[in-house]
Amino acid sequence: MKRFVHNGTTEDVQNLHDIASRMDELPSPPPVATQVLSMALGQDLGAKEIARTIEADQALAVKVLQAANSPIYGYPGRVATLEQAVVVLGLPTLQQILLSIVVRESLLETADLTDPVLAGIWRHSLACAVAAELLAKRARSDLAPLAFTAGLVHDCGKTLLFSIRPSEYEAVMDFAHGRPDSITDIEVRHLGMDHCRAGAELLSRWGMPPALIDAASMHHLPAEAMDSVGKNADLLRLVRLADLLSRRMTGGPDLESSARDEAMLLAEDLGLDDNEINAARTEMENRYAQSAAMFDLDEDSGAIYLRLLQRAKSRLSDTGLKLQQATVALDHQAALQLACMHAGLTMARAKTVQEVFAAALEALRSDVGMNARHCGVFRLDDSASILDGRFVEDGKTHLVACRTDERRLPCASAAEAGVPPLFLDIFSTYPARIPPDGKAPEALSPAYHEHFYIMPLVCEGEHFGELILEPSANENRLPGGAVPDAAALGQLASLTAFAVRRLDVARHRDERAYRLARALRTIKEMQLQAIQNQRLAAVGQLAAGAAHEINNPLAIVYARTQLLEQNESDPRRKKNIGQMKEQIERITKILKNLMEFARPDPPSFQPMDANAVIDKVVELIRGGLDKTNIELRLDLAPDLPSIQGDPRQIEQVLLNLLLNAIHAMENTGGVLRIVSTSDTKRGEIMLSVVDQGPGIAPEHRDKLFDPFFTTKEEGKGSGLGLSTSYGIVQSHGGAITVRSEPGEGATFNVHLPLRRPAAGQARRPVPAPLEDGNAVLVVDDEEHIREILKESLEAAGYAVHTAANGREGLKKLRKRRYRLLLLDIRMPEKSGLSLLSEIGDELGDTPVIMLTGLAGPEEVREAKALGASRCIQKPFQIDSLLQAVKETLERVEKRG
Repeated sequence: MKRFVHNGTTEDVQNLHDIASRMDELPSPPPVATQVLSMALGQDLGAKEIARTIEADQALAVKVLQAANSPIYGYPGRVATLEQAVVVLGLPTLQQILLSIVVRESLLETADLTDPVLAGIWRHSLACAVAAELLAKRARSDLAPLAFTAGLVHDCGKTLLFSIRPSEYEAVMDFAHGRPDSITDIEVRHLGMDHCRAGAELLSRWGMPPALIDAASMHHLPAEAMDSVGKNADLLRLVRLADLLSRRMTGGPDLESSARDEAMLLAEDLGLDDNEINAARTEMENRYAQSAAMFDLDEDSGAIYLRLLQRAKSRLSDTGLKLQQATVALDHQAALQLACMHAGLTMARAKTVQEVFAAALEALRSDVGMNARHCGVFRLDDSASILDGRFVEDGKTHLVACRTDERRLPCASAAEAGVPPLFLDIFSTYPARIPPDGKAPEALSPAYHEHFYIMPLVCEGEHFGELILEPSANENRLPGGAVPDAAALGQLASLTAFAVRRLDVARHRDERAYRLARALRTIKEMQLQAIQNQRLAAVGQLAAGAAHEINNPLAIVYARTQLLEQNESDPRRKKNIGQMKEQIERITKILKNLMEFARPDPPSFQPMDANAVIDKVVELIRGGLDKTNIELRLDLAPDLPSIQGDPRQIEQVLLNLLLNAIHAMENTGGVLRIVSTSDTKRGEIMLSVVDQGPGIAPEHRDKLFDPFFTTKEEGKGSGLGLSTSYGIVQSHGGAITVRSEPGEGATFNVHLPLRRPAAGQARRPVPAPLEDGNAVLVVDDEEHIREILKESLEAAGYAVHTAANGREGLKKLRKRRYRLLLLDIRMPEKSGLSLLSEIGDELGDTPVIMLTGLAGPEEVREAKALGASRCIQKPFQIDSLLQAVKETLERVEKRG
């Protein structure tokens, strides 16, 4: 077996130039032969045109006529013209003859055609051509002639390389024997050019069609990538499949599993089943024998067998010697692999990075590091901006740790970080070896620094640390001088890098899982709060609508009841009317609570001392606790920070919670605690009401803040206290949380943020010019309200005009002046607000009293900004209304 030595990149370039220059020295093929071959491949001319072209080359014409008169075709001595010869031979055979002439007269002019290597290349090429043609006839019949020619030239690069560098290429062929799919890598490493590129260059110089050039250059393309070739994809599939199937027929090794899988994939892409493949194999031998004579490959098989046997014997001797040498190397390598394996198992069980480092250094102090006494390992953790490591010097272990900056440089000196003196110089130079961006080196090969041996720690393309080793003093060379040592150290470095990254990933995973769990809890709380808000909003809209529909008729009933009470002289009947009046007032209070829930007043933010608010609420309830068995305890934080809030509304929230707690404990007694705390990290204070009542049943927890939900006896609660408190706290940007178990009491926590923007100031009404007036104008869309007001005001001595809507009221205001305007805010035809806005300064000094049954705080503020003196809620007490009219007119008269 021929031997060769690969000496590096410089010789590769020299080989490449040598092959190119030798290619230029090759004799050009007969031009007529190449021209006719291109015409035959194109199949766009008839026999007459092809014969006319062949006539230009006498030698070529003689060879074509000689082949056509061969007994094989059944016309011996009867083919006299070239046109007849082209018809007899047919385009496929003509292509073979022409290709044989082109190759022999240009490429093999001086070659020894009896050489087994060259003969083997051509046998395989011919077998591939035959197989490609037979496969094409079954898959793509239109490609059959072209497939034969493509298969015949697909390995012409091998013939070229052998003809230029016969000794070296024979060595390449021997080295690649048994693994033919790796031959291109071997060719590039040892000759600087593979046969695919060489063949493509050769066919391009000969002016061959692009399809043949593709067959030569891309027949080793993976099956998955064939579609990227374009229109020649199926031709390449045929050539590649034929290349695989023809190996065994020409003495090649059996296909490996990967090659068999590739062949199955190619057959599937071509639409060929197993039966068609087997039929093509059976036909290949006969077809091969017929074509071999044309290329002079019908030499004595016995002679070829003897030569092959001699070569096999020589190869066997070389193999035996190599096996003996490899056994010694493998024993050493086995010891190194065993040490690496033990280190890897220890690293796999490691819980910390330092445990990984300890396992790596233990391996370096064994066979892997040739029993080194001085070694170390460190890594850069960019996510935490730290550098940590572990060093061993004369059996003593040193731990290293320091912060790093954005350039991955240590913020402390190496000595301050804990690096032993022996390693100070090598450690201080690591920035020159590890780039700031952490990009991995092109080759993971060892590096040397004075008497140190360095192996990079690289994982997923990132260079983030180093293994450092100083050989023992009795060693004359650095470890790794032999390949197994370097491979073992590289394996140890890889194990260390992956183990460190595994721990980093686990740490980051745990951190992300913790953050994700917190985020999910927050999202769930927000979703629950959103559902609660939607539910409360829907109930609020329903409550507001119901209040509006009930309020107006209730105002009429209430007013009539008052008039009846005033005019009734019978004490018994007057008492009954009084009871009716009390119940109407009760209904009025419920409607008012409904309106406060549906349209709560926005908080008036101001600096608020929550402890002072608690003290004020406690004073309100303390008297009632004296008659119960409830002990009140205060646990207020003395340094509770001031917050921005509405003291009146927070008082209402605490009062509702305390009253509920007192109700829960009225039968059992116990301790009722009020606690205030602050959490500066969360930016909030928390006010807690803790009772020792029976607790809250699980089925009631989701309904606590629903309007009208109550567990109190009928008549003892409206079910709006907690829902109203919930809305108030939410308007402060806070939340109410509940903790309770049956039989263990309940804790209501009110969370209020420390910072909240103060509310803007309301606009002040603009004084209007003073005007005189006599009558009072009542504008309301409810006829009964208008009648009651007219009757009550006239009874009090006022002249009264009425209007059924805002449009009618506007017309009357523009016709005359009035002493007073009683105006309903909401009316179907021009609301009271619209009327005030439109009348503007024309109203002069006429005072306005707004009447409302549904209007929210925003509408009330807008009415006052437009000049209204006050707003009176429906249903109203007639006496209170008359008093308000009187006070308003007196205030106007005093200003006048």
